[in-house]
Amino acid sequence: MLSPVPKDEFFNALLQSYSTYFDIESNVLIGNIAYAATAAYHSRSEKYVLVKKAKLWAAETNEYVYFFVTTVLDNALFLSLTENVIHATLKKIRPHNEHMCSHMSLLVIADQVDPSIYATIQQKKYRKNFLFSLHGWTSLRIVAIDVSKRCIITNKDGNEIKHRLKKLLHKYQIY
Repeated sequence: MLSPVPKDEFFNALLQSYSTYFDIESNVLIGNIAYAATAAYHSRSEKYVLVKKAKLWAAETNEYVYFFVTTVLDNALFLSLTENVIHATLKKIRPHNEHMCSHMSLLVIADQVDPSIYATIQQKKYRKNFLFSLHGWTSLRIVAIDVSKRCIITNKDGNEIKHRLKKLLHKYQIY
């Protein structure tokens, strides 16, 4: 049998990996849910000719990450977390003609994920277009890490996060 993963050590390493590009806040209360941390990333790119006033195009990208640590992730908790993340992120997004996308990411680190919700996590989708995508879009990415079984459950959009975290996950022998 595999030895248990030090959950707090893994969480701290996860935050450290995000701290390079993200602004991180610890112990954040959103609504009635206390998140271990939240992270925000904002990027703006633009192309111009000779002077900045002669702008050809501009694009803004944002990502809002919500870290939640728990002993057991069950269906009721999962649904309340996803609704809370969607609601909180939609308040932050200010769509305009230079807004490209805003990702909302939920990372749950649990001692145990109820096996009955694996399919629910994998099938969970949320995407919203702003002004027929002319003012950008947003989508929900979910990653649930089951520490006891050393497995990761993601929705389709969450696979991108899983691939980015692969090195860290291998270090802690989770994946």
